[in-house]
Amino acid sequence: MIVDMPFEHVKNNMAAGTAAPSVASDALKRIPVKTQDEGKAAVLEKGIKESSATGYAGTTTSTSYIFLLAMVLYPEVQTRAQAEIDSVLEETLERLPDWNDRASMPFINAVILETLRWFPVAPLGVAHATVNDDIYEGYYIPKDIIISSYARFMARNPDKYPNPTRFIPERHMSKVAVEEPSTHGPASDDISFVFGFGRRIWYEVWSFADRRVCLTFQQRWTVADASLFVAVVNILTVFRLERAPGWNVGPDAEGVKWTAGLTTHPVFPCIFTPRHTKERVSQLIKMQC
Repeated sequence: MIVDMPFEHVKNNMAAGTAAPSVASDALKRIPVKTQDEGKAAVLEKGIKESSATGYAGTTTSTSYIFLLAMVLYPEVQTRAQAEIDSVLEETLERLPDWNDRASMPFINAVILETLRWFPVAPLGVAHATVNDDIYEGYYIPKDIIISSYARFMARNPDKYPNPTRFIPERHMSKVAVEEPSTHGPASDDISFVFGFGRRIWYEVWSFADRRVCLTFQQRWTVADASLFVAVVNILTVFRLERAPGWNVGPDAEGVKWTAGLTTHPVFPCIFTPRHTKERVSQLIKMQC
């Protein structure tokens, strides 16, 4: 539904002649130029729909799945994160955490950074084309070739991140403990590679349906960071994440299935167990609605 409904909205507006420029509408207009074959056209349309959806929902959703996987595989990290939240909210639990609590939650901030590093959601990065011939460290790079950045490889550099396959938020604590919440982000702990390189790291056009929004890198990080913080603290406040019976995967996440695409996320079973009474959980959730 989250993919199909906006896409059908674009097609309906195109048919009515009212569609604004967007990635989806621009690509759909090119299909008749590329092919007159109905089967090939259907394949192209499906690819346009899925790639357009990736642009607005893929990264934050995928990162949230990776966070859930980490909490299931590392219960000790989850326990420490929940203890930090509980210390801020106190035992009365009159509310859910909000942005003003973030300065008091350095470990939560470290968990978010480690989630981004552990499994970058775009493991091969976003492809770029060179605009000129270049030489980098003795390597000749000709104009008009496609270059992809292997974010997963950079995230697993053992010289920079000892024991890189393990989820260890403590590796970021020296940074987040002394910085203001607004400075938390990839650049603050030198994991900016998760957002790509080149001109598109500074200016990105998020296009879908009839809306086109241009965001700078800092704005993109602010939106993503805020979304992740809200998701992480609210999930950990309300629920305990537990391993599903019979699901035997080690701390390196070997054997976990991943979706295919420009962005990817793990597919795995888990159990959400309320940390409080059913009535209290219901009240807390309604307070946020």
